[in-house]
Amino acid sequence: MFDIIEQSNLRCVSILTKIKVSDYLEFVDKVYSDNGGIAGQRAPLKTKTAITIRSRMVSDISKGAVLPPVVIGIHTTKEEWEGFKGLRSNEELLELVGEPHLGRVSIIDGMQRTTAIIDAKNENESVLNESIRVEYWVSDSLNNLIYRMLVLNTGQVPWEVSRQLKTVYSPLLKLIEDKVGNDITIFNNDIEPRRRTKAGQYQGENLIQLLLSFSSRKYEVDLKDKVAEDFARLDLIESSSHEMFLGYFVETISMMTSLDKAFSNYIYQSVNGELPTRYKSGSEIFKSFPAQIGFCVALAIHVFDEPGFDIDWTSAVSKFESCKERLNELIRKLEDMTHEELGVFLDLDVLDELMNVKKSQVGRFERRFFTEAFSVLIEKTEKIQKMTPCWRKA
Repeated sequence: MFDIIEQSNLRCVSILTKIKVSDYLEFVDKVYSDNGGIAGQRAPLKTKTAITIRSRMVSDISKGAVLPPVVIGIHTTKEEWEGFKGLRSNEELLELVGEPHLGRVSIIDGMQRTTAIIDAKNENESVLNESIRVEYWVSDSLNNLIYRMLVLNTGQVPWEVSRQLKTVYSPLLKLIEDKVGNDITIFNNDIEPRRRTKAGQYQGENLIQLLLSFSSRKYEVDLKDKVAEDFARLDLIESSSHEMFLGYFVETISMMTSLDKAFSNYIYQSVNGELPTRYKSGSEIFKSFPAQIGFCVALAIHVFDEPGFDIDWTSAVSKFESCKERLNELIRKLEDMTHEELGVFLDLDVLDELMNVKKSQVGRFERRFFTEAFSVLIEKTEKIQKMTPCWRKA
């Protein structure tokens, strides 16, 4: 594989090729030791989160994972640049670069991947026989190389992790729609802002944030806080590396939607003319985003254990199937209830009373409230005759 694209207006050439890991490490050895070769390029990250994520990458590389192309910058003279346009192989390129090339060659994008490759090689030398894709960005202007680095690393307007995930996981929203079927409607506010008018309707962005809460097993993930965002990303990397994880999340959304539909069959009927302040129907429960978070987090903790504990994926299978079976049985019972029986089961009077107590940090209170309430429902499903113990536990 050897492909060339010329950007003549900037006198730059992009060359994409595939080489052995051993050849790559030999080529960048001195450059890597000099922190990438461009002033300001990041050295290998040393934060706890970065180290943990990189250790995961090292493990994946040792198992033969395919990494995105590393981008190598090559600074040439005006005369040399013409010679790079007619190259036909990686061998010709390396010969043209020549030795010594420190100061001419730089790792524009891939310092962390290179560190992980070196660590993987130190653990398992067979990694040296694997292949890696490398893009060479060749120019006779150092400014063009620095600009390329900025575009790839720091020059972009940073996206919040939720927006990144919304882009990356857009197929997940389609998967949820296909799995749950006509019972669910997912709104995309980027196209048309819409409000929920009935059960089973959710904002796409909210579902992505539910994925973060589900993976972290925490009802509060502050995506505007850099440390919290890093750990949310770490939790998601750890969880989503297991094949069954996304399936569990989709099933959780499906169960939440079924419960939402069952609850929505009840509309509060006042005896003395007074109505609850907030919860005038069962559909009001999951209309609240904190309730959605509470359900997902409660189920995740039940299946995967409390945050911070390593997930036992073997026991998670039986826990999830048992939980799913019990909740589906409860949903069937709710669907068979009369309107009056469903009203007794939901006990919206108690919920409304507890949620209208004066408190500070309302959002945090509600997320914690519903997490604890649904934890009781999930753990003691077979004993629950009505939601009162759940509401009062919270």
